[in-house]
Amino acid sequence: MNLRRQRENIKVQILDAERLAEGMAGHPLMSFSLEKKLESLKKQLAELPISAKEPSVTLVFSGQPVHGSMGIDATFISKAILPFQKMVHADLAQRGYGKVGARGQLKNAYDAKLFLTALPRGSFGVELSKIEDSNLFNEGQVSDSLSYVSNLIASSAKSDEDFAASLDNVPHRTLTGLRQFLKIVSDDKAGLTVESGGIRASLEPHDVEVAYERVAETTTTQKEIQLKGILKGILLESWRFDFITDDGKPISGALGSGLTEDAASNILLTYFNKNCTGVFESTTVFLKSGRVKETFILNSIF
Repeated sequence: MNLRRQRENIKVQILDAERLAEGMAGHPLMSFSLEKKLESLKKQLAELPISAKEPSVTLVFSGQPVHGSMGIDATFISKAILPFQKMVHADLAQRGYGKVGARGQLKNAYDAKLFLTALPRGSFGVELSKIEDSNLFNEGQVSDSLSYVSNLIASSAKSDEDFAASLDNVPHRTLTGLRQFLKIVSDDKAGLTVESGGIRASLEPHDVEVAYERVAETTTTQKEIQLKGILKGILLESWRFDFITDDGKPISGALGSGLTEDAASNILLTYFNKNCTGVFESTTVFLKSGRVKETFILNSIF
C-alpha cells in the first residue's frame, strides 16, 4: 500500500474511532480504550512521511473488463501491464543512462522491474511497486519515472498543448509503450485512474479513446545534427545543458549517454561561453494538430 493510501486508511480509522468515542462517552472502559486507539492512530499518521518519493503506481480500472469491485478480466490486465512496464523501463533508461536506442536490450532491466504488491478496490486495480533495496538512488529514479509516465497518460487525454508540454526528451520507446497501453485500454472500453507520487488522473472510457487517438497520430523522427553557437552551461546534477545557436535560438536538454561526468566537466571548462559546434541527437515529435515539438540530447562539442 502506498503512502497516500496508508494516510487515507488511517484517517478513516480515526474518524470511525472518534464516532465510536462520541457514542461511548461516559463509559469508563470503552472511552479509555478508544482514547488510546486514537492516540496510536494519530501517532501513526504523524510519523508517515509527507513528501517522500515512492517507487509505486496504482492503476485502477473501470468499465467493460471489470466486474464491480470483485474482479477484473485476467487477460485484459495481463495485456495492459506489459506496455506500461515498457514505458517505465524506457523512461528510466533515459533518466539514468541518457539515449535510448530504438531496438535492443535496455541497460537497467532489473532497476525498472515492478512487482504486483496490492489489489486496490473501487472499481478494481493493481498496485505495482519496485521492491525495496539498498540503492535509494535507484528508487528515486523509478519514482520519478513512474510519476512522469503517469503525467504522460494524464496529459494525453487533455489536449495537444498539454501533451506537447509533457514531451520533454521522451524516448521513442516510451511513446510506443503509451500507444500500446492506451490501445489495449481503449479497445476493451475501460476507464482508468492512475496514481503515482503527486500525480493522480481519472480517465473515463471516452477519455481513454481520445487519448489513444491523439497518441496514435503522433509520430517521431530522430537524427544527428551539428549546430554552431555558444555553450551557456552544463548542470552535472541534473545532467542537462543550455546552448544558444548562432541565430539566437536557445536549446536545452539532456547530456548524451556517451559522456562521462569527467568529459562533461571538461566540455564545460573548455567551451563555456565560447563559440563552438555542438553535435546533438534531435528528436522531432509531430502531433495530430500539426504542432511540432523538438528536443535535443548533447552528444559532443568541438
